[in-house]
Amino acid sequence: MAEIFPFLSQTVFPIIIFVIMFGMGLALGLSDFRAILASPRAVLVGLSAQMLLLPLIAITLALVLPVGPEVAVGLIILAASPGGVTSNAITLAVRADVALAVSLTALSTLLVAVTLPLWTSFALHQFMGDMRAVAMPVGQTAMTLGLLTLLPVMLGMAVRAMAPAIAARGVEVGRRLSVVLILFMCLTTTGFNWHHLAGWRVLVESFGVCLALMLLAMIASHMLARAARLGPLQRLTIVIEVGVHNLAIALLASVTLIDMPAIARLPLAYGLLMISIPWLFVRWERRRGARAGDGRAGRSAREYMIRE
Repeated sequence: MAEIFPFLSQTVFPIIIFVIMFGMGLALGLSDFRAILASPRAVLVGLSAQMLLLPLIAITLALVLPVGPEVAVGLIILAASPGGVTSNAITLAVRADVALAVSLTALSTLLVAVTLPLWTSFALHQFMGDMRAVAMPVGQTAMTLGLLTLLPVMLGMAVRAMAPAIAARGVEVGRRLSVVLILFMCLTTTGFNWHHLAGWRVLVESFGVCLALMLLAMIASHMLARAARLGPLQRLTIVIEVGVHNLAIALLASVTLIDMPAIARLPLAYGLLMISIPWLFVRWERRRGARAGDGRAGRSAREYMIRE
């Protein structure tokens, strides 16, 4: 039994990430990036919130809150894994700006191969430098992430360009398969590392810091979007993109790249929160009439959505 989880984390999990990212690529085309040219300010604000604001909030919480080094590192890894296909599904469901959501997810997926190793290396040195030999070559890790994220996305996009009908069917299969695979990663990580996760104190601490990260990030990104004078649906989309993270990438970084399963309790706790808290914000935003005056919500679901 002791050899099973290392095999899962070092061999099976990377394959899962490759499959999930390939499915995302099947749903992407060059036309999906038109929102970058159509609304460059919204894309810039959203990307800044994802790639800079989130990690900075996580670092602040890790320094201010009385948490252990593993929690601090896990919090920063979680913050450095933004977006994911779940956010696009939520954006479509609430009829926000799906084109903007797809563009942000695509761009963050391209950038995370470089930014995640940098933030993770910083977190390890800052919070665990005296506790373990920190060895995370940024270049090598970026190359590994690139092979597991950028390469399959590009392959998926190539399949869509050459065989759109096959890609369309593959998106439907990939959506269901992604849910199963991410659930498998969560359950196996929890099951084989329960000794790191059990206990009321651990659970309260994990959920507490994850809730603080989510709420602060969503509030701050909403304020940033308002300051940039974005429309209500663009603001709502950016808040969803910031509040919903890529659990698959966060788990990969925790249990595969740096081989510290204890850190995985942060993504696991966040996964339970992010299926509820963003919806509460959506209801609040709807009550404020955020959907008024934005005609972009009616665009075709199949044209823009990356489903999970």
